Amino acid sequence: FYLESHVIETDFVPDLYNDFCKRNGIVIRYRIIQPGRYLLTIKTKNQSQNNNLEIQDNLELEYDSLLDTTDKFKRIQKFLKEEFGIDLPDIILKNNDLHSSIVDLVNSLYKQGFVTCRMITQKNRKTYKRDKMSVCIDHFPHKIGDFVEIEALNMDDFVKLKSIISLPSQLI
Repeated sequence: FYLESHVIETDFVPDLYNDFCKRNGIVIRYRIIQPGRYLLTIKTKNQSQNNNLEIQDNLELEYDSLLDTTDKFKRIQKFLKEEFGIDLPDIILKNNDLHSSIVDLVNSLYKQGFVTCRMITQKNRKTYKRDKMSVCIDHFPHKIGDFVEIEALNMDDFVKLKSIISLPSQLI
C-alpha cells in the first residue's frame, strides 16, 4: 500500500423542513476536500430483515468537481427529483472554490428549502491505495472517534483486502 493522500475534509449535510431526508434515508453531503475540489454525495438507505439478519441496501451517487462533467450532476438532480421530489440547486456548479463560498452554499440551499443543518464537521483522512483497493483512516475530533473504510471494485478484491488488513468478519 502507498499513502495516496492526507487531507482535512469538511462535510456539510443539509436537510429539508421536518427532516425529510433523514426520515426517508437520504443523505445529501457536500464534502470540501481541498481548494477547488469538492464532492457531492447522495446516499439512500433501504433496510430489511431476512432470517433475523438486518440487510442494508445502499445506493451512492457521487459528483467530483475536478473529475466529473456537469452532465453527471444533472443526472443526480434528476434522480433526486424523480425518486423523492427534491429540487437540488445548481449552486455547486457555479463556483469551484467552496472554501470561499460556504456561506453562499448554505444561503442558496436555505432558499431552496434546505433549512436544517444535520451535520457540519471536519475530519483528518489518510487514504492508502493498492491496485484498485483503498483503505481510508478517518480521525474525527470531539470524541466522535476513528473509523476505517475499505473499498474494492468487486467482491474478490474486497475479500482479498479484508484478508490483507486482517479485519475480523464481525467488524464488517
